[in-house]
Amino acid sequence: MLPLSPRTVYAPGVVPSKAEIIQLLEQIAGGTAAIGVFRGSWSSGANYIASDFVEYNGSLWTSKTANTNVTPVAGADWSLLLPGVSVADGGVTTAKLAASAVTLEKLSPALAASVPKLSKADPWAPAMLRTGTGSASIRAGTAVRVGTTVVLFGSDTAITMPAMTAGTDYAVFVSDAGAAQAVAWTANTGTDPTAPVGTWAWIGGFHYAPGANATAYNTGGNRTPQINAYSCWDMKFRPNCRDPRGMVLVAGKFWCDIYFTGVDHHLNGTSRHGVTIATGDVLPKLPVMFGGNGSTLVTQLDWYWSNELVDSHGKRMLKQVEFRTAAFGVIEQATGGRANDPLQTGINFNNNGGGTNNDERYTSIWGLNLSIANFYVWGQESVGHSYDGTFVGTLQTAPQITPNYYQAYVGRVRGFSPQLSALFQRGALFGGSTLSNAIGSSGSGSVDWANAVQSNSGRISVRAAADHLMAL
Repeated sequence: MLPLSPRTVYAPGVVPSKAEIIQLLEQIAGGTAAIGVFRGSWSSGANYIASDFVEYNGSLWTSKTANTNVTPVAGADWSLLLPGVSVADGGVTTAKLAASAVTLEKLSPALAASVPKLSKADPWAPAMLRTGTGSASIRAGTAVRVGTTVVLFGSDTAITMPAMTAGTDYAVFVSDAGAAQAVAWTANTGTDPTAPVGTWAWIGGFHYAPGANATAYNTGGNRTPQINAYSCWDMKFRPNCRDPRGMVLVAGKFWCDIYFTGVDHHLNGTSRHGVTIATGDVLPKLPVMFGGNGSTLVTQLDWYWSNELVDSHGKRMLKQVEFRTAAFGVIEQATGGRANDPLQTGINFNNNGGGTNNDERYTSIWGLNLSIANFYVWGQESVGHSYDGTFVGTLQTAPQITPNYYQAYVGRVRGFSPQLSALFQRGALFGGSTLSNAIGSSGSGSVDWANAVQSNSGRISVRAAADHLMAL
Protein backbone atom coordinates (compact mmCIF):
# COMPACT_ATOMS: atom_id res chain seq x y z
CA MET A 1 0.00 0.00 0.00
CA LEU A 2 1.45 3.36 -1.00
CA PRO A 3 2.14 5.88 1.79
CA LEU A 4 -0.36 8.69 2.22
CA SER A 5 0.24 12.29 3.25
CA PRO A 6 -1.97 15.14 4.46
CA ARG A 7 -1.35 16.76 1.05
CA THR A 8 -3.28 13.95 -0.64
CA VAL A 9 -5.83 13.09 2.05
CA TYR A 10 -6.79 16.64 2.98
CA ALA A 11 -6.47 18.30 -0.43
CA PRO A 12 -9.47 20.54 -1.24
CA GLY A 13 -12.25 18.57 -2.84
CA VAL A 14 -10.78 15.18 -1.88
CA VAL A 15 -12.99 12.74 0.02
CA PRO A 16 -10.68 10.17 1.68
CA SER A 17 -12.11 6.79 2.51
CA LYS A 18 -12.29 5.13 5.92
CA ALA A 19 -9.33 2.93 5.00
CA GLU A 20 -7.27 5.95 3.96
CA ILE A 21 -7.90 7.94 7.14
CA ILE A 22 -7.06 4.93 9.28
CA GLN A 23 -3.96 4.21 7.20
CA LEU A 24 -2.77 7.79 7.49
CA LEU A 25 -3.23 7.90 11.25
CA GLU A 26 -1.51 4.56 11.78
CA GLN A 27 1.22 5.53 9.33
CA ILE A 28 1.84 8.76 11.25
CA ALA A 29 2.16 6.78 14.47
CA GLY A 30 5.18 4.81 13.28
CA GLY A 31 6.47 4.71 16.83
CA THR A 32 7.13 8.48 16.89
CA ALA A 33 3.80 10.31 16.96
CA ALA A 34 1.50 10.46 19.95
CA ILE A 35 -1.03 8.27 18.13
CA GLY A 36 -1.16 4.53 18.41
CA VAL A 37 -3.65 1.90 17.32
CA PHE A 38 -7.14 2.66 16.09
CA ARG A 39 -9.45 0.79 18.49
CA GLY A 40 -12.73 1.47 16.69
CA SER A 41 -15.74 2.90 18.51
CA TRP A 42 -15.15 3.74 22.16
CA SER A 43 -16.35 1.09 24.62
CA SER A 44 -16.83 1.51 28.34
CA GLY A 45 -15.46 -1.99 28.90
CA ALA A 46 -12.27 -1.68 26.87
CA ASN A 47 -8.88 -1.08 28.39
CA TYR A 48 -7.05 1.73 26.62
CA ILE A 49 -3.41 2.69 26.80
CA ALA A 50 -1.78 6.01 26.04
CA SER A 51 -1.90 6.97 22.34
CA ASP A 52 -4.77 4.64 21.37
CA PHE A 53 -7.37 6.47 19.30
CA VAL A 54 -11.10 5.82 19.06
CA GLU A 55 -14.23 7.14 17.45
CA TYR A 56 -16.80 8.69 19.78
CA ASN A 57 -19.89 10.78 18.92
CA GLY A 58 -18.71 11.44 15.40
CA SER A 59 -15.17 12.54 16.26
CA LEU A 60 -11.80 10.90 16.72
CA TRP A 61 -10.13 10.97 20.15
CA THR A 62 -6.68 9.93 21.34
CA SER A 63 -5.99 8.62 24.86
CA LYS A 64 -3.43 10.48 26.92
CA THR A 65 -3.24 7.89 29.71
CA ALA A 66 -4.16 4.27 30.35
CA ASN A 67 -7.85 4.28 31.25
CA THR A 68 -11.02 2.21 31.40
CA ASN A 69 -14.62 3.42 31.33
CA VAL A 70 -13.60 7.10 31.01
CA THR A 71 -15.82 8.84 28.46
CA PRO A 72 -13.78 10.72 25.82
CA VAL A 73 -13.87 14.40 26.69
CA ALA A 74 -11.04 16.89 26.56
CA GLY A 75 -9.15 16.54 29.81
CA ALA A 76 -6.51 14.51 31.60
CA ASP A 77 -7.37 11.21 29.88
CA TRP A 78 -8.48 12.13 26.35
CA SER A 79 -7.62 14.68 23.65
CA LEU A 80 -9.71 15.56 20.60
CA LEU A 81 -7.86 14.32 17.52
CA LEU A 82 -10.17 15.19 14.62
CA PRO A 83 -13.51 16.92 15.31
CA GLY A 84 -16.59 16.12 13.28
CA VAL A 85 -15.09 13.01 11.68
CA SER A 86 -16.77 9.64 11.68
CA VAL A 87 -14.61 6.80 10.37
CA ALA A 88 -17.63 4.52 10.34
CA ASP A 89 -19.25 6.69 7.67
CA GLY A 90 -16.97 5.16 5.06
CA GLY A 91 -15.93 8.64 3.87
CA VAL A 92 -14.42 11.62 5.64
CA THR A 93 -15.85 14.63 3.80
CA THR A 94 -14.18 17.97 3.22
CA ALA A 95 -17.16 19.63 4.86
CA LYS A 96 -16.58 17.69 8.07
CA LEU A 97 -12.91 18.53 8.09
CA ALA A 98 -13.69 22.16 7.35
CA ALA A 99 -16.11 22.38 10.28
CA SER A 100 -13.09 22.93 12.49
CA ALA A 101 -9.37 23.32 12.04
CA VAL A 102 -7.37 20.10 11.67
CA THR A 103 -4.27 20.61 13.77
CA LEU A 104 -1.05 19.06 12.57
CA GLU A 105 0.15 19.13 16.19
CA LYS A 106 -2.41 16.42 16.94
CA LEU A 107 -1.07 14.31 14.10
CA SER A 108 2.65 14.95 13.88
CA PRO A 109 4.52 18.27 13.98
CA ALA A 110 7.05 16.85 11.56
CA LEU A 111 4.37 16.74 8.85
CA ALA A 112 3.73 20.49 8.94
CA ALA A 113 6.34 21.26 6.30
CA SER A 114 4.78 18.76 3.87
CA VAL A 115 1.47 20.63 3.75
CA PRO A 116 1.40 23.57 1.25
CA LYS A 117 0.91 27.02 2.76
CA LEU A 118 -1.94 27.66 0.33
CA SER A 119 -3.99 25.22 -1.72
CA LYS A 120 -7.02 26.00 -3.87
CA ALA A 121 -9.69 23.97 -5.61
CA ASP A 122 -9.33 26.24 -8.67
CA PRO A 123 -5.75 27.36 -9.41
CA TRP A 124 -7.04 29.57 -12.26
CA ALA A 125 -8.68 32.00 -9.83
CA PRO A 126 -7.51 33.92 -6.75
CA ALA A 127 -8.40 32.59 -3.30
CA MET A 128 -10.56 35.69 -2.72
CA LEU A 129 -13.61 36.77 -4.68
CA ARG A 130 -15.48 40.05 -4.51
CA THR A 131 -19.08 39.61 -3.31
CA GLY A 132 -20.12 43.28 -3.10
CA THR A 133 -18.78 46.83 -3.34
CA GLY A 134 -17.19 46.45 0.09
CA SER A 135 -17.24 42.72 0.71
CA ALA A 136 -15.26 39.66 -0.33
CA SER A 137 -14.96 35.99 0.65
CA ILE A 138 -12.45 33.18 0.76
CA ARG A 139 -13.42 30.73 -1.98
CA ALA A 140 -14.71 27.28 -1.07
CA GLY A 141 -12.04 24.61 -1.42
CA THR A 142 -9.22 26.83 -0.15
CA ALA A 143 -6.84 25.36 2.40
CA VAL A 144 -4.35 27.46 4.38
CA ARG A 145 -1.55 26.30 6.67
CA VAL A 146 -1.43 28.62 9.67
CA GLY A 147 1.47 27.63 11.89
CA THR A 148 0.81 23.96 12.65
CA THR A 149 -2.89 24.19 11.77
CA VAL A 150 -4.48 23.47 8.40
CA VAL A 151 -7.61 25.57 7.92
CA LEU A 152 -10.00 24.18 5.30
CA PHE A 153 -12.80 26.34 3.87
CA GLY A 154 -15.64 24.02 2.88
CA SER A 155 -17.80 26.90 1.66
CA ASP A 156 -17.33 30.54 0.66
CA THR A 157 -16.39 32.36 3.87
CA ALA A 158 -16.79 36.11 4.37
CA ILE A 159 -13.68 38.18 5.07
CA THR A 160 -14.04 40.56 8.02
CA MET A 161 -13.51 44.08 6.69
CA PRO A 162 -12.32 47.21 8.50
CA ALA A 163 -13.70 50.67 7.70
CA MET A 164 -12.21 51.01 4.23
CA THR A 165 -10.68 54.06 2.57
CA ALA A 166 -10.93 54.67 -1.17
CA GLY A 167 -7.69 54.09 -3.04
CA THR A 168 -6.21 51.78 -0.37
CA ASP A 169 -4.79 48.28 -0.68
CA TYR A 170 -5.74 45.60 1.84
CA ALA A 171 -3.91 42.43 2.84
CA VAL A 172 -5.95 39.33 3.72
CA PHE A 173 -4.95 37.07 6.63
CA VAL A 174 -6.34 33.72 7.85
CA SER A 175 -6.12 32.72 11.53
CA ASP A 176 -5.50 29.30 13.03
CA ALA A 177 -9.11 29.44 14.25
CA GLY A 178 -10.41 29.75 10.69
CA ALA A 179 -11.19 33.49 10.62
CA ALA A 180 -10.37 35.71 7.62
CA GLN A 181 -9.46 39.36 8.15
CA ALA A 182 -8.54 42.25 5.82
CA VAL A 183 -5.96 44.78 7.04
CA ALA A 184 -4.98 48.08 5.40
CA TRP A 185 -1.54 47.81 3.78
CA THR A 186 -0.09 51.31 3.50
CA ALA A 187 3.53 50.61 4.40
CA ASN A 188 6.40 51.63 2.14
CA THR A 189 7.14 49.37 -0.79
CA GLY A 190 9.21 46.37 0.28
CA THR A 191 7.57 46.25 3.72
CA ASP A 192 5.06 43.49 4.41
CA PRO A 193 1.69 44.25 6.04
CA THR A 194 1.22 43.89 9.79
CA ALA A 195 -0.84 40.86 10.80
CA PRO A 196 -3.61 41.01 13.42
CA VAL A 197 -2.71 39.89 16.95
CA GLY A 198 -2.48 36.10 17.20
CA THR A 199 -1.47 33.35 14.80
CA TRP A 200 -2.26 34.37 11.23
CA ALA A 201 -1.09 33.56 7.70
CA TRP A 202 -0.97 36.20 4.97
CA ILE A 203 -2.53 34.80 1.79
CA GLY A 204 -3.13 37.78 -0.54
CA GLY A 205 -4.98 41.03 -0.93
CA PHE A 206 -7.10 43.43 -3.02
CA HIS A 207 -7.51 47.12 -3.87
CA TYR A 208 -10.42 49.29 -2.72
CA ALA A 209 -10.73 51.61 -5.72
CA PRO A 210 -12.00 55.22 -5.73
CA GLY A 211 -14.66 54.32 -8.30
CA ALA A 212 -16.26 51.59 -10.36
CA ASN A 213 -14.82 50.22 -13.59
CA ALA A 214 -16.27 50.88 -17.01
CA THR A 215 -18.93 48.33 -17.91
CA ALA A 216 -18.52 48.14 -21.69
CA TYR A 217 -17.09 49.95 -24.70
CA ASN A 218 -17.17 53.74 -24.41
CA THR A 219 -18.87 53.88 -21.00
CA GLY A 220 -16.22 54.97 -18.50
CA GLY A 221 -16.57 54.33 -14.77
CA ASN A 222 -18.10 56.18 -11.82
CA ARG A 223 -17.06 57.60 -8.45
CA THR A 224 -18.53 55.00 -6.11
CA PRO A 225 -15.62 53.52 -4.06
CA GLN A 226 -15.51 49.73 -4.18
CA ILE A 227 -13.35 46.63 -4.32
CA ASN A 228 -11.93 46.09 -7.79
CA ALA A 229 -12.56 42.42 -8.60
CA TYR A 230 -9.55 42.33 -10.94
CA SER A 231 -7.23 43.47 -8.15
CA CYS A 232 -7.76 40.30 -6.04
CA TRP A 233 -4.55 38.27 -5.79
CA ASP A 234 -3.02 35.54 -3.66
CA MET A 235 0.45 34.09 -3.16
CA LYS A 236 -0.08 31.68 -6.07
CA PHE A 237 -2.01 34.03 -8.35
CA ARG A 238 -0.40 37.46 -8.54
CA PRO A 239 1.78 39.97 -10.40
CA ASN A 240 5.33 38.72 -10.93
CA CYS A 241 6.93 41.52 -8.90
CA ARG A 242 7.78 42.26 -5.28
CA ASP A 243 4.91 44.65 -4.54
CA PRO A 244 1.51 43.65 -6.02
CA ARG A 245 -0.39 46.68 -4.73
CA GLY A 246 -2.36 48.97 -7.01
CA MET A 247 -2.46 46.51 -9.90
CA VAL A 248 -5.21 44.70 -11.83
CA LEU A 249 -5.18 41.52 -13.91
CA VAL A 250 -6.01 42.44 -17.51
CA ALA A 251 -7.74 39.80 -19.65
CA GLY A 252 -6.22 37.05 -17.49
CA LYS A 253 -2.84 37.70 -19.18
CA PHE A 254 -0.85 40.47 -17.49
CA TRP A 255 -1.09 42.93 -14.60
CA CYS A 256 -1.19 46.69 -15.07
CA ASP A 257 -0.81 49.59 -12.63
CA ILE A 258 -4.09 51.30 -11.78
CA TYR A 259 -2.36 54.66 -11.34
CA PHE A 260 0.39 56.72 -12.92
CA THR A 261 3.77 56.40 -11.20
CA GLY A 262 4.41 58.98 -8.48
CA VAL A 263 7.54 61.01 -7.85
CA ASP A 264 8.29 59.07 -4.64
CA HIS A 265 8.01 55.62 -6.20
CA HIS A 266 10.98 54.47 -4.09
CA LEU A 267 8.66 54.75 -1.07
CA ASN A 268 5.19 54.21 -2.53
CA GLY A 269 5.84 51.77 -5.33
CA THR A 270 4.75 52.54 -8.88
CA SER A 271 0.99 52.61 -8.31
CA ARG A 272 -0.29 54.50 -5.26
CA HIS A 273 -3.47 56.55 -4.90
CA GLY A 274 -3.29 60.24 -3.99
CA VAL A 275 0.40 60.88 -4.75
CA THR A 276 2.08 63.48 -6.99
CA ILE A 277 2.30 62.23 -10.56
CA ALA A 278 5.77 61.96 -12.09
CA THR A 279 6.18 63.76 -15.45
CA GLY A 280 8.89 65.43 -17.46
CA ASP A 281 8.13 68.64 -15.54
CA VAL A 282 7.81 67.02 -12.09
CA LEU A 283 10.66 64.52 -12.11
CA PRO A 284 10.68 61.31 -10.04
CA LYS A 285 13.45 60.07 -7.76
CA LEU A 286 16.37 58.24 -9.32
CA PRO A 287 15.91 54.51 -8.53
CA VAL A 288 18.23 53.22 -5.82
CA MET A 289 19.07 50.29 -8.11
CA PHE A 290 20.57 52.77 -10.56
CA GLY A 291 22.47 54.90 -8.07
CA GLY A 292 19.71 56.90 -6.38
CA ASN A 293 19.79 57.92 -2.73
CA GLY A 294 16.15 58.81 -2.06
CA SER A 295 16.55 62.48 -2.98
CA THR A 296 18.41 62.66 -6.31
CA LEU A 297 16.08 63.04 -9.30
CA VAL A 298 16.37 61.45 -12.72
CA THR A 299 17.85 63.80 -15.31
CA GLN A 300 14.66 63.65 -17.37
CA LEU A 301 11.69 61.32 -17.82
CA ASP A 302 12.51 60.05 -21.29
CA TRP A 303 12.07 56.52 -22.66
CA TYR A 304 15.36 55.30 -21.17
CA TRP A 305 14.85 56.66 -17.67
CA SER A 306 11.23 55.44 -17.62
CA ASN A 307 12.34 51.90 -18.45
CA GLU A 308 14.90 51.94 -15.67
CA LEU A 309 12.36 53.29 -13.20
CA VAL A 310 9.92 50.41 -13.74
CA ASP A 311 12.80 47.89 -13.98
CA SER A 312 13.83 48.86 -10.45
CA HIS A 313 10.46 47.60 -9.20
CA GLY A 314 10.59 44.29 -11.08
CA LYS A 315 8.04 45.59 -13.59
CA ARG A 316 8.13 46.61 -17.25
CA MET A 317 6.61 49.00 -19.78
CA LEU A 318 3.35 48.21 -21.56
CA LYS A 319 3.26 46.96 -25.14
CA GLN A 320 0.97 48.69 -27.61
CA VAL A 321 -1.45 45.76 -27.86
CA GLU A 322 -1.54 45.54 -24.05
CA PHE A 323 -2.35 49.21 -23.59
CA ARG A 324 -5.23 48.95 -26.10
CA THR A 325 -6.74 46.17 -24.01
CA ALA A 326 -5.97 47.67 -20.60
CA ALA A 327 -7.54 51.04 -21.48
CA PHE A 328 -10.65 49.58 -23.16
CA GLY A 329 -13.96 50.95 -21.86
CA VAL A 330 -12.98 54.61 -21.52
CA ILE A 331 -14.92 57.39 -23.22
CA GLU A 332 -13.02 57.41 -26.52
CA GLN A 333 -11.94 60.65 -28.24
CA ALA A 334 -13.94 62.66 -25.74
CA THR A 335 -13.67 66.39 -26.33
CA GLY A 336 -14.44 68.96 -23.67
CA GLY A 337 -13.03 66.86 -20.85
CA ARG A 338 -10.05 67.70 -18.67
CA ALA A 339 -8.77 71.18 -19.39
CA ASN A 340 -5.55 70.89 -17.39
CA ASP A 341 -3.07 68.26 -16.31
CA PRO A 342 -3.87 66.33 -13.10
CA LEU A 343 -1.44 66.66 -10.22
CA GLN A 344 -2.35 63.57 -8.19
CA THR A 345 -3.23 59.98 -8.95
CA GLY A 346 -6.87 58.98 -8.56
CA ILE A 347 -10.15 60.45 -9.81
CA ASN A 348 -11.66 62.36 -6.89
CA PHE A 349 -9.14 65.17 -6.47
CA ASN A 350 -9.41 68.89 -7.22
CA ASN A 351 -6.38 68.58 -9.47
CA ASN A 352 -4.59 71.77 -10.50
CA GLY A 353 -7.55 74.01 -9.79
CA GLY A 354 -9.64 72.49 -12.54
CA GLY A 355 -12.03 70.36 -10.52
CA THR A 356 -12.23 66.64 -11.08
CA ASN A 357 -12.92 67.18 -14.78
CA ASN A 358 -15.11 64.08 -15.14
CA ASP A 359 -12.08 61.91 -14.40
CA GLU A 360 -14.23 58.79 -14.12
CA ARG A 361 -14.73 58.94 -17.90
CA TYR A 362 -11.14 57.73 -18.27
CA THR A 363 -11.52 54.58 -16.11
CA SER A 364 -11.27 51.33 -18.09
CA ILE A 365 -13.20 48.07 -17.68
CA TRP A 366 -10.25 46.72 -15.68
CA GLY A 367 -10.11 49.79 -13.46
CA LEU A 368 -7.15 51.82 -14.76
CA ASN A 369 -7.63 55.43 -13.59
CA LEU A 370 -6.96 58.34 -15.95
CA SER A 371 -6.19 55.80 -18.68
CA ILE A 372 -6.27 58.29 -21.55
CA ALA A 373 -6.46 62.05 -22.26
CA ASN A 374 -4.34 63.02 -19.22
CA PHE A 375 -0.70 62.05 -19.80
CA TYR A 376 0.94 59.99 -22.49
CA VAL A 377 2.84 56.96 -21.19
CA TRP A 378 5.91 55.46 -22.79
CA GLY A 379 5.53 51.99 -24.29
CA GLN A 380 8.05 49.21 -24.81
CA GLU A 381 8.29 49.69 -28.55
CA SER A 382 10.79 51.94 -30.30
CA VAL A 383 11.39 52.41 -34.03
CA GLY A 384 13.71 54.27 -36.42
CA HIS A 385 12.86 56.51 -39.35
CA SER A 386 12.75 54.92 -42.80
CA TYR A 387 15.32 55.94 -45.43
CA ASP A 388 14.44 55.12 -49.02
CA GLY A 389 17.77 55.77 -50.71
CA THR A 390 17.92 57.61 -54.06
CA PHE A 391 16.64 56.94 -57.57
CA VAL A 392 18.82 56.59 -60.67
CA GLY A 393 16.41 56.73 -63.60
CA THR A 394 13.60 54.33 -62.68
CA LEU A 395 15.70 52.19 -60.36
CA GLN A 396 15.98 52.76 -56.63
CA THR A 397 19.44 52.31 -55.19
CA ALA A 398 19.99 50.54 -51.91
CA PRO A 399 19.79 52.85 -48.90
CA GLN A 400 23.16 54.43 -48.29
CA ILE A 401 23.35 55.36 -44.62
CA THR A 402 26.60 56.52 -43.18
CA PRO A 403 25.53 57.24 -39.63
CA ASN A 404 27.25 59.21 -36.97
CA TYR A 405 27.48 57.94 -33.42
CA TYR A 406 25.21 59.50 -30.88
CA GLN A 407 24.85 59.11 -27.16
CA ALA A 408 21.09 58.77 -26.88
CA TYR A 409 20.95 58.43 -23.10
CA VAL A 410 20.65 61.95 -21.68
CA GLY A 411 22.25 62.61 -18.32
CA ARG A 412 24.62 59.67 -18.00
CA VAL A 413 27.43 58.20 -20.10
CA ARG A 414 26.29 54.77 -21.29
CA GLY A 415 28.10 54.42 -24.60
CA PHE A 416 27.19 55.40 -28.16
CA SER A 417 24.99 53.87 -30.85
CA PRO A 418 25.07 54.42 -34.63
CA GLN A 419 22.10 56.41 -35.89
CA LEU A 420 21.26 58.57 -38.86
CA SER A 421 20.68 61.50 -36.55
CA ALA A 422 20.47 62.27 -32.87
CA LEU A 423 16.66 61.97 -33.04
CA PHE A 424 16.53 58.88 -35.25
CA GLN A 425 15.03 56.45 -32.70
CA ARG A 426 11.42 57.09 -31.68
CA GLY A 427 9.48 55.68 -28.72
CA ALA A 428 5.80 54.74 -28.60
CA LEU A 429 3.52 57.01 -26.56
CA PHE A 430 0.06 55.73 -25.59
CA GLY A 431 -3.31 57.19 -24.65
CA GLY A 432 -3.02 60.86 -25.47
CA SER A 433 -2.70 63.90 -23.18
CA THR A 434 -4.97 66.76 -22.16
CA LEU A 435 -3.92 68.48 -25.39
CA SER A 436 -4.99 65.56 -27.58
CA ASN A 437 -8.19 65.32 -25.55
CA ALA A 438 -9.04 68.88 -26.53
CA ILE A 439 -8.87 67.97 -30.21
CA GLY A 440 -10.59 64.61 -29.79
CA SER A 441 -7.65 62.36 -30.67
CA SER A 442 -7.11 60.58 -27.35
CA GLY A 443 -8.24 56.99 -26.88
CA SER A 444 -7.37 53.45 -25.87
CA GLY A 445 -5.88 52.89 -29.33
CA SER A 446 -4.00 56.18 -29.47
CA VAL A 447 -0.29 55.78 -30.28
CA ASP A 448 2.12 58.59 -31.11
CA TRP A 449 5.51 58.02 -32.77
CA ALA A 450 6.46 61.69 -33.05
CA ASN A 451 8.83 61.82 -30.07
CA ALA A 452 12.43 60.68 -29.95
CA VAL A 453 13.37 58.35 -27.11
CA GLN A 454 15.36 61.22 -25.59
CA SER A 455 12.25 63.43 -25.37
CA ASN A 456 11.29 64.93 -22.04
CA SER A 457 7.85 66.49 -21.71
CA GLY A 458 5.44 67.60 -19.05
CA ARG A 459 2.77 65.70 -20.98
CA ILE A 460 4.45 62.31 -20.51
CA SER A 461 4.25 60.08 -17.42
CA VAL A 462 4.78 56.38 -16.62
CA ARG A 463 2.44 53.41 -16.12
CA ALA A 464 4.00 50.02 -15.36
CA ALA A 465 2.99 46.43 -16.05
CA ALA A 466 4.04 42.98 -14.82
CA ASP A 467 3.67 39.44 -16.08
CA HIS A 468 1.12 37.11 -14.49
CA LEU A 469 2.48 34.59 -11.99
CA MET A 470 0.37 31.48 -11.36
CA ALA A 471 1.63 28.54 -9.30
CA LEU A 472 -0.29 25.27 -9.36
